[in-house]
Amino acid sequence: MYKLGSMKDANYWKIMNAAITLDITKGHLKWTISDLARKTEVQRTLIYYYFGKEKLDILLEACHLFGKIYAGTSSEQEGRFEQDDYFSGLKFARDTLKDCPALAPFYFINRERDNEISKLIKSYHKDGLQMRSDSLNNNQTMAKAVFSFQIGLALFDELDDSELKEITKHIGEMKLYSSNK
Repeated sequence: MYKLGSMKDANYWKIMNAAITLDITKGHLKWTISDLARKTEVQRTLIYYYFGKEKLDILLEACHLFGKIYAGTSSEQEGRFEQDDYFSGLKFARDTLKDCPALAPFYFINRERDNEISKLIKSYHKDGLQMRSDSLNNNQTMAKAVFSFQIGLALFDELDDSELKEITKHIGEMKLYSSNK
């Protein structure tokens, strides 16, 4: 499965993005691995190499991407935020979105459904909120605000890197994480 620190090649991202797109456009799991192979112009064996033979496993991998990168539950992302390095964390999330643009709508479409995908998304969402709440003296309202703000900054592509850096500098000045530890 996906390891946050590992670099995936273009085929990985092409397959992931296409699987999510098919799930959004054709309906949840109403597509085949053959559909995915045709859409990506890769052989099924390459899809199996990256994700196994189950369609659901590919979509669960997308949930892990969301959770680790956007909810910030990976040790790498959490460490960035604890060190007030919001720019690096958000830049990494934004760069990932360039490789897999269907991930954002996948999150919003699936978070309120009643299926395995939704349960995993909600679990990561809850963990991300709890992580922030713990660092904010259990202030749930502030945790929700910070979480929403970070996801918004990660998904809003109209800010260039210098603007994002300026915004994250101000976030760092608020010492949202490290000052409460």
